[in-house]
Amino acid sequence: MHRWPTLPKFTFMKPKVAILLLGCVFSVKAFAQTTQADKINVYVRCLNEAIDYANQTRACLENYHHDVMRYKKSKTPDRYALRHYTAYQCSKQIPTYYYQEAQKIGIPSLAAPLAEFWETFLRIDAQCKALEVYIRLEDYKTDQMAGSDKIMAELVELYSLLYQTKEQFSRSVRQEAASSGNGALQTALQTMRASLQREAALLDSWDYNLNQHIATAWDVDRIAQNVLENEALLRDFQAMSLPYPLDFYYKQFFLDGLQTMQDYKRQAIDQYGVGAQKTDELKNATYLALINYYNGLLVSNYNMMAEYTKNQPGTTVMESIFLQKFILASEAQRTQLSLKPFTDLPLLPCEPSAKSTAIEAKTFTTLSHYVNFINESVTFLDRFEYVASTLHDDLEDLRKGKKIQVYVKTDELKIPKSAFQKAEDETQFLENGVQESLLNQLKTLFDIEREMTELTLFLEDYAKNQGYEADNFAAADSAFERFVLLFHLADERKERLYGDVRKVFESYAAPAENHWYISAQALLQVVDAQRTNLFSVRDFHRGNAESLPVPSLLEQIKQLQRDLIVKEYDNLQGIERLGHYNGNCPYTPYEYIADDSKYLVEKTDKFSAKLPKPGTKGMYDDFYYRYNNSLVYHYNQFADLSKVPVLPYIRQPKLLLLNQKLDNPQKPFSPQVPAGEPTDFFVNMDGYALNRLTFLLDVSGSMAAADKLPLLKEAIRFMLGAMRADDKLSMVIYSGTASVVLDNASAKDTAAVHAAINGLKSGGKTDSEAGIALAYQKALQNLLADGNNRIIVATDGEFEVSKKTTNLVSKNFKKDIHFSVFVFGAGNPRNEALFGLTILGDGQYEKITKDNVHYTLFKEAKAKKANN
Repeated sequence: MHRWPTLPKFTFMKPKVAILLLGCVFSVKAFAQTTQADKINVYVRCLNEAIDYANQTRACLENYHHDVMRYKKSKTPDRYALRHYTAYQCSKQIPTYYYQEAQKIGIPSLAAPLAEFWETFLRIDAQCKALEVYIRLEDYKTDQMAGSDKIMAELVELYSLLYQTKEQFSRSVRQEAASSGNGALQTALQTMRASLQREAALLDSWDYNLNQHIATAWDVDRIAQNVLENEALLRDFQAMSLPYPLDFYYKQFFLDGLQTMQDYKRQAIDQYGVGAQKTDELKNATYLALINYYNGLLVSNYNMMAEYTKNQPGTTVMESIFLQKFILASEAQRTQLSLKPFTDLPLLPCEPSAKSTAIEAKTFTTLSHYVNFINESVTFLDRFEYVASTLHDDLEDLRKGKKIQVYVKTDELKIPKSAFQKAEDETQFLENGVQESLLNQLKTLFDIEREMTELTLFLEDYAKNQGYEADNFAAADSAFERFVLLFHLADERKERLYGDVRKVFESYAAPAENHWYISAQALLQVVDAQRTNLFSVRDFHRGNAESLPVPSLLEQIKQLQRDLIVKEYDNLQGIERLGHYNGNCPYTPYEYIADDSKYLVEKTDKFSAKLPKPGTKGMYDDFYYRYNNSLVYHYNQFADLSKVPVLPYIRQPKLLLLNQKLDNPQKPFSPQVPAGEPTDFFVNMDGYALNRLTFLLDVSGSMAAADKLPLLKEAIRFMLGAMRADDKLSMVIYSGTASVVLDNASAKDTAAVHAAINGLKSGGKTDSEAGIALAYQKALQNLLADGNNRIIVATDGEFEVSKKTTNLVSKNFKKDIHFSVFVFGAGNPRNEALFGLTILGDGQYEKITKDNVHYTLFKEAKAKKANN
């Protein structure tokens, strides 16, 4: 059962009570005067009393409807009759006194709309009495609840009509009491009124559904937009200045009420995951909670200020509270899945300028919100892993002919929308040079999670409707392959985003000789090293690495954790030690991190001694759990306690192992030998010249797709098995800046080659000219006489060809350096400029697919026969 947030427990504060709270500051003269605002407020009080009555009646009708639904579903209704009629006395004493007082005032422009409202209000009361009579007579036992259904349908219509007449009356009040006057007070009241109208418009966008087991459409994006608008408004509110006691009620009640509503909306947005979308339970709970906050905090405190300031220049009248509308939905309105692939926004370089000043509070808060979004995204990935693995296992059982019920637990799959919004909104507080880069990464990661959620919902329906019987699991296979790609891509993108956030944080001046900072840096070194350790363990289980961390890394970690212990009191010098079990003591997380690191190193040593089968999770789950829930947890605890800004750390997700072809390369892969080639084409290098291959790899953001960089990485790994120790490989990457990631390494130095391959991450812009210049520099340094000297460009076609590049290819071909181009990505037309370079460099120009990638790469390695 879902547990939605508890509704706020307070009632609407009536203006008479509000006046008493401010009585100490009212003058006798103020009470003696009767202003136009006083007269209008008599009408508004009448309206508010009637709305309060109608809201209580709606709650009573909800209880009655709940019992009716239980009665209808009962197989033995005679044994489950409705409760005594007194339980459903929704009609009580109506507030006639207030209506009579309003009639005495006699403002023509208000009297008519109030009378129309009151007439509808009395009709609701009459229907409630008719319902009570119907229950007392027990007519429901003979007409199968037909009379009840008719009365409830009429009440739904009357509540809608009551809302319309209430809105008409409120418009008349605003016209009658057109505010005037200037100054801080009137500005504050006008701003508050605008805020009330914005919140009322939001609440008006949906109704309370008594049939909450039936899901209806809910525009959560509108709530999210409202939250963003209110954030800017709250910043303006905080800057206002009012005289006491108005500032107290303004800031302590109205602003706090608005902030409380903000927090509740964010909570509702995050909870509106896959499970919550199946009923209207959360939608209803949010509706009532926001109305209670609106009526009991915002309107109540606004009306207090309106009463107090009625003798001030300008006319200020009270606001009406919100009327709860309700419906009886009969048909679910599920949101149509778009199944639209995520939008991969350009990965721009993040290059913050070095600062000589400490980081400002607003900037640090923004960066912390980015880290919080990443950590919430990791939670999403963990839940996704569970859902995807369960679906995969169930469908595999069905494929094998087992008779099982598909069980899909999607209820907890929730995208961290409010965390995304906070980071997005506050990006404005960062320096201009990094805003677009971080925003693009933030939005792309969020959109990846959106696609993952929609794909999960599609597969859930597919399984429940037995779609696999029609397509023999083809859609399932395609979805699971996409699952793996999206999961790994989200994992990579969150690392890139965290790295750039950290670059921005570290671009600010560090606190001089501050022991909080010194301690944090010592801890950070340990956590960073263990992160590298975890990646190695993870990559092994994914099948992407042949060995675990090299001994030098483990020795480095051991030394770092030893230094933590030895230098503890030097690092924490001057910081109070409150005791191990005091939650505010920074010594505790500091000491735990040393212990956690020791455990993880020992775990890695044991793992290295007995390697489990790759493609299974083995000890990774235990490793990842200790890393996240102890090591990173304690680091973030220290960061939270620190008296100087310390950026929180990010957690890591579980392993997703679904598609054995993608995730378990231990299963031998044998590409089909092309016609005309010997059967040992992929394993025999005898008779061919030694290789000096320089790969020039485009790792810009556009190369992230599964049929691009990941495909090439797989092909290079496969090729290594056939190459000789004297074959040498170099790798140059270009994205923003060009750099060498592997320099003339032996093909049998698998640790170095695999480390370079595994480290390839897509991201950033394309700077092809710098890349090709660096590639030729390396090729010339490693040139082998009579060898197979080749530069192999891997790109998706985004490659600028200048005259300088053309001359470089032509000149170096004369030095026996050939130039080939591998173009990745379906649908790309031939790049004529690149094709021309391969003519100048006497190499291949090939469009790469999963069917030809291995053969094409081997053709490069076998392009030249050995001189005997």
